[in-house]
Amino acid sequence: MTVSLTFAQGNDIKVHAAGCADLSKAPTKRAAYNGVHTQKFPDGTSERDVWIDFNEDFLVEAADMYPDEDPANAAWPLIFLPCCAKAGLVANSDRTWSKEDEV
Repeated sequence: MTVSLTFAQGNDIKVHAAGCADLSKAPTKRAAYNGVHTQKFPDGTSERDVWIDFNEDFLVEAADMYPDEDPANAAWPLIFLPCCAKAGLVANSDRTWSKEDEV
């Protein structure tokens, strides 16, 4: 089994469970003017895992360019909606990252 999530990108990036009824609503579609994409993750995936996967390029580049600053400052914040938990996403509000986290 997998965790299927849909990313709705506009002024912010909201993460929904794939197939969430909210995704078909007009306000959600208008707010996601930069697109919507769905991605599958293995069971046991946490919010932090998704955050790193989504932001890995930004995190690595920031760590290389600005070694004295926290690379997490370069990452896009993700808003995980309650439907994500129902899809099997494990809650984890940790948004730290270091080179050791690089996949």
